[in-house]
Amino acid sequence: MTGFVKIGSATLNTTGVLGVSANPNGAIVERGFPRYVTLPAYRDLSLGRRWHFFFAWLFVANLVVYYIGGLASGHLRRDLLPTARIAAEGDSKGFRRSFAA
Repeated sequence: MTGFVKIGSATLNTTGVLGVSANPNGAIVERGFPRYVTLPAYRDLSLGRRWHFFFAWLFVANLVVYYIGGLASGHLRRDLLPTARIAAEGDSKGFRRSFAA
């Protein structure tokens, strides 16, 4: 059993990288990614879900830091919110222009 990717007329051998790799016993198995690049290394739905939510909370923490930094520096008010004239007039062209600048 070998893993390969075919792009047009070119065929690339991906055994051990994508498609086919060895399990802990050394047997060759079909697998999307090798064990050394996946969390968890073995197939465990509950542990995979824990890793998924751990990294999701890291992204949430990153977003909170971004908002706090944006509020403290004035970046959100100065660069991301539409101006009062655009909001009062409903000027959609000016609204788009404010994002392009």
